[in-house]
Amino acid sequence: MSVSAHRRRAFFYAVIAASLLVTCVRLPWSLSSFPDANSVASALSQLQVVAYRPRVLGYSRDQFGNGWAMRLSSDGDYLDTRDIVLRQAAVGAQPRQNPAEATDGYTGATELASTMEIDHVYPLAAAWDMGAWSWEAEQRRRFANDVDINLVATAGAINRDKSDSTPGLWLPPPAGGHCHYVSQFLTVALHYRLAISSADAQVARDVCGL
Repeated sequence: MSVSAHRRRAFFYAVIAASLLVTCVRLPWSLSSFPDANSVASALSQLQVVAYRPRVLGYSRDQFGNGWAMRLSSDGDYLDTRDIVLRQAAVGAQPRQNPAEATDGYTGATELASTMEIDHVYPLAAAWDMGAWSWEAEQRRRFANDVDINLVATAGAINRDKSDSTPGLWLPPPAGGHCHYVSQFLTVALHYRLAISSADAQVARDVCGL
């Protein structure tokens, strides 16, 4: 075999080795993204997408119930929704009744539970504009207190920064995972048959690589 042939073969194997190395480095990230990206792709194929979010008169927080609802927790305690969400976000083996620290659902940071706020993944005002204005009062109350899919404990500054924005206008800090966040948002939209804007849909595709 000629020297040039040896060099070509060595170059070929070097390229293969480099490709395998890149694959090994990126594989965990890619695998962790698959569930959220697949969920987003499925939701986008089923949701109603409108050109833009309309503004429907008549919204107020009270349209979704007067504050947090009281309910039995999975531990059998009678608590309000805020306390249940904080229990779910409690860090480590703390007393579950009154956790001192909780994990921020958007950033993953540990925060003092007493200072945290509870955010609606699909904001109440946005839900009103996208169809909740026509719901019965009890359905709006259930939506506002849905501890399973629509509520996240987060730092007050992040909650205020988000306000009533949807993904087309706001995304959490990168540490929180943009694809995971839009997957949560679309899960709520799909469950409650709420529309999303074209900007929301495009951002979802972009951050999930669809």
